[in-house]
Amino acid sequence: MMRATIALVRRRRERGASVRFLRQVDYVGSAPRNTCFANALKVCNDSIGPDGPRYTVALGWIVLRYSDETAVLQHAWNIDVTTGRHFDVTELADGNNSGAQYVEDPELRIALNATFELTPVFVGRSFLFRDNNFYEIASNQGSGATRPFEELAWTDFSTPALLRR
Repeated sequence: MMRATIALVRRRRERGASVRFLRQVDYVGSAPRNTCFANALKVCNDSIGPDGPRYTVALGWIVLRYSDETAVLQHAWNIDVTTGRHFDVTELADGNNSGAQYVEDPELRIALNATFELTPVFVGRSFLFRDNNFYEIASNQGSGATRPFEELAWTDFSTPALLRR
């Protein structure tokens, strides 16, 4: 397990979340990038039969290692209700999810379900993990900005803090 995955699981559990590392999530498609929740929801809606939905949405984190740092992205994928198999249909920037690690975070899904009608969550937070620290990636659109984003040290891994509104 990557250091970033271990750190994420530890920090979420310290805040009372019952997260779990998934040993296998199959990458099975090439649905559009940057719309993971919509992609996973479409899979569910397209599979509704007379006995109900065949798939459900899982929400949590995908952890991707790069040369100098690790990306930790809030992410959605699917679970086959009958078999329990986890699978991901959303294409990533590099075209596949090989080497990615997944952490299921049911508290994020519960919070999203409880608040979506009142306060929609448009996008989850994304982090870089470097030197044993997490940094949120924030848009830097102010005048005189030299980079399109900035990195802000992040320490609050409570569920409300992780849902961007």
